[in-house]
Amino acid sequence: GTAALRIQWILGVNFNKMRSYQAFVEFPFACGIQVGTQVRVRGVKVGNVLSVRPNLERVEVLVEMDDDGIVIPRNSLVEANQSGLIAETIIDITPEIPIPKAQWGPLDSGCEGEGLVVCDRGKIVGVPGVSMDELVGIATKLAREMDAQNGIAKMFATAETAQDLMKNLEPLLLEAAEIAKELRPMLQNVQEQGTLDTIELLAGHATKAVTDIRELKRTILTDENQEMLRQSITIMTKTLQHMEKVSGDISSVSGDPATRQNLRHLIQCLSRLVDK
Repeated sequence: GTAALRIQWILGVNFNKMRSYQAFVEFPFACGIQVGTQVRVRGVKVGNVLSVRPNLERVEVLVEMDDDGIVIPRNSLVEANQSGLIAETIIDITPEIPIPKAQWGPLDSGCEGEGLVVCDRGKIVGVPGVSMDELVGIATKLAREMDAQNGIAKMFATAETAQDLMKNLEPLLLEAAEIAKELRPMLQNVQEQGTLDTIELLAGHATKAVTDIRELKRTILTDENQEMLRQSITIMTKTLQHMEKVSGDISSVSGDPATRQNLRHLIQCLSRLVDK
């Protein structure tokens, strides 16, 4: 009898340490979120999405947190981020500093009154983060501006417009660099050496273009460094165009046709930026 009680007590303690709870996150739109989407805190998976319910004003996402010891401070930044070759959406929770010192957990009776963390079945507002759709929108906007100003050269006519251009290009190029990194291990078993060489070129050019943009943000926009930026974007885009030729191999290796479509989107976006 004593042994049984001891086992029950141990099990009870373990269960109490890993009690799950639920919370609602409100987004302005779905951002690719679906049932099963991962929820992360500072990059670590801590839960997943149970349901997605849209209405005319917002999208209400019900998430389940695996452990009530992982709380969501009310000052947290909650983002729906979409990146990589298959553009998988992940809900990222980043608590802001200073992190509140809550006395009560999400399942405790004093949680609501204290008001420092999201309680069980409580609500918090989320925002769209980085997404393929947003990057396509950025590129389309830039391309339209270049259409209106008769080419990329006019976009560098003043320091203000050049700074705006670089600000908008950075997330697009960062995504290209991340995709290049993902492609390399995927194609380890592809026998065509030219494919692997293209991957290496893409990674190098994408990273260099991002570095160039960051450096140019801190320097005076002379004719020389403006030309350097244009060349970096042009080289990377042409490399991406070569990548499209092997995108069939990429999608077959990854097992997901979305890989090819997302890569083609990125190529089309960057192509529009330089083919003016």
